[in-house]
Amino acid sequence: MLQLRDMKKRYKSATETIEILAGITISIEKGQWITLTGPSGSGKTTFLKCLSGIEPIDEGDILFEDISVSKATEEEKRTFRREKLGYIFQDYKLFDQFDALTNVFIPLLPFEEQHVLEKRANELLEKVGLGHRTTHLPSQLSGGEKQRVGIARALMNHPSLLICDEPTGNLDNASRNAIMGLLKTLHQEGTTIILVTHDTGLAAYGDRLIEMKDGYVYSSEVIKN
Repeated sequence: MLQLRDMKKRYKSATETIEILAGITISIEKGQWITLTGPSGSGKTTFLKCLSGIEPIDEGDILFEDISVSKATEEEKRTFRREKLGYIFQDYKLFDQFDALTNVFIPLLPFEEQHVLEKRANELLEKVGLGHRTTHLPSQLSGGEKQRVGIARALMNHPSLLICDEPTGNLDNASRNAIMGLLKTLHQEGTTIILVTHDTGLAAYGDRLIEMKDGYVYSSEVIKN
């Protein structure tokens, strides 16, 4: 499903060039759950941003099915994210002025009829246990509830690949377990998942554990078949 070939990313400052991704080569099969760990500064979030086409890479290639994400135009990248990708952000990235329901469907509003989107958004909020909070603003929601709104939004386009950047990093244990249970269900339904976390206790949920260090893949371990 996904092939990363010698992927490199550098940031330049006034005095130096810093290599964030130092030549990553990985193949990910359809339906796999990859858990990605590593210390702060190892390149995990940059890896996700490059993978999704949010940031360009400097060398190498990113192949998703028949799409070269690294060589695509900006319009092609936007289409790829809209049609293939779901992205759960650590800091939620909700619009403060909109209620939970609107936050879920608004990214797709220019591309589909609103009544269709509202119906699916309501169904997804029910699925994540927030059917009773559809009219609440983000300021009226807990951290766990905001994260579940973010998950519902990420699922609006029926993504074949779900990217999760520290989705439980700001949550208490109960909220953490609820969100991981939801992700486990999505995985069982066939969604490919790449999850970045500092919590090594989450490795048991995945098929494969990959550790990054200094921009490299330091180790890769199969968790289960």
